[in-house]
Amino acid sequence: MPTLRLDYLGDYGNLLPDSLDPAQVETHAEESVSQLVYANLVKILPSGAVAPDLATWTISDDHLIYTFAIRPTARFSNGDFVTARDVHFSLERSLLASAQFVTAAPDYLSLIKGASDVLNGGATRLTGVRVLDARRLTITVTKPVTYFLRLLAYPTGDVVDARILASKTTSVRGNSLDAHCPSQTGAGPFMFVCSGNGYSFEPRSIKVPHRLVLEPNPYYYGRRPRIRLVLPTSATVPDSYTNDVAGSLDTTPAPAKALHEWRHSRQYHVFPNADMEDLILNVHSPPFDNIHCRRAVAYAIDRERIAHSVRREPGTPAYSLLPKGYASWSSRGKIEPHYDPAAARKESTACGTCLPIYITYMRCGAEVTPEYAVVQANLQAAGLSGTLSPVDCGDFMYSFPMSHNGTMMQQCFPCGPWLPYDQEYLYLYRMLDSASRSNLGQWKSKRFDSLPNTAATTWNKSARVRLYREAERIALRQAPTIPLVEGQTRTLIKPYVHGLVGTVFFDYLVPARGDWSNVTVGPH
Repeated sequence: MPTLRLDYLGDYGNLLPDSLDPAQVETHAEESVSQLVYANLVKILPSGAVAPDLATWTISDDHLIYTFAIRPTARFSNGDFVTARDVHFSLERSLLASAQFVTAAPDYLSLIKGASDVLNGGATRLTGVRVLDARRLTITVTKPVTYFLRLLAYPTGDVVDARILASKTTSVRGNSLDAHCPSQTGAGPFMFVCSGNGYSFEPRSIKVPHRLVLEPNPYYYGRRPRIRLVLPTSATVPDSYTNDVAGSLDTTPAPAKALHEWRHSRQYHVFPNADMEDLILNVHSPPFDNIHCRRAVAYAIDRERIAHSVRREPGTPAYSLLPKGYASWSSRGKIEPHYDPAAARKESTACGTCLPIYITYMRCGAEVTPEYAVVQANLQAAGLSGTLSPVDCGDFMYSFPMSHNGTMMQQCFPCGPWLPYDQEYLYLYRMLDSASRSNLGQWKSKRFDSLPNTAATTWNKSARVRLYREAERIALRQAPTIPLVEGQTRTLIKPYVHGLVGTVFFDYLVPARGDWSNVTVGPH
């Protein structure tokens, strides 16, 4: 069987993921491995659409009760059939684990009725899940939001085999799912190859780097993969690149310094991603308590030059708060405040202040300094005084230096492995809603706040998109945050590998149409 050597564990310090338990997934590496081995009631396709995985579903008229029917062919890799009890057990297990230590479950499962009682230790049973029979169950949610299924699709909702794990602890990382390979009986397209005495995940030899080996699940309900997977670890992205060039990997990110070598190669692929780099402004003190000062900055910055001529990391100019590819994305940002030096000077005159502006950014690499030097020069050309204020990368996330007058701070959004799951609501609500902890500039607009929340309960897609776009339009015109660059993923894929795609909805390569049987490895 052909083998595909995937760079899912690159930049991970030559170590395996801290946990292989879907209830404890925290990183992109853990998430990507979980998606291979486990299945969920639903899944996110590369297009961003929600699709059936283990089950189909219907929704009640009040959008509070989801009824799921599990596929009769759904089985775990040990041959056990997937049952409604397994689903109830898995969701309850994820919430109970989070009640004991920090996991992602509160972010993804808290909408289920009774989840808050389990999370705060007041209950051990999840009352919002009701088993109807062996293959049918209902999940009741506390409010009728459109994105519940997206949240459910995260690995904290993956289904594990209750017959194997009912007596196993989830109280710490390093539990049976991490230490005992045969316990890993998922219902996903692949299964782990156990090594050594049959209990280990990797070859036990000092001559072989850490790696995970997977083969097709013989009981998978869908079209079975036609390849074997090897996931080697790498200490850093440059190490992964070195391994790729040496022939020991089939996919790897292309480091910025190597782009000129590969730009015209068949191996070189450019995919969108959802990372947005923005400037957030301190709107509670001069000069950014004045809308003209904020708009002067928005008009002054030359995003095209930053993205294409200065920034060494891949990216495209951003004129929207949402990544291109999301349903509510539009090109309207180019007719909102954009690069227009004359408009910037006019707004600067209306701003009427000579206060210094502090441009605070992460100093993580040489490519950042020229990027923000361009911002500084753009401000000076508009008649504004900009001072660079770099913060070391390791300290940046803990400093939140927004207390000074005139502070503009770099923000990369989103952070963490949740980006595919609640889309527009995540970006607009978490970035700028008055109640959001991620709203570091603390801008407030009652009209803006109302729109994402209304959209989240609007089930007509066209109406929902209009609401999200109106919210974005308000924020772009008020300019509490200024989009700079939208990220791109530049990847090397060997020419004999076919069927892998990059998408704005995932941080790693995924199979075309979400189906691993579409991925092939040819002779080489």
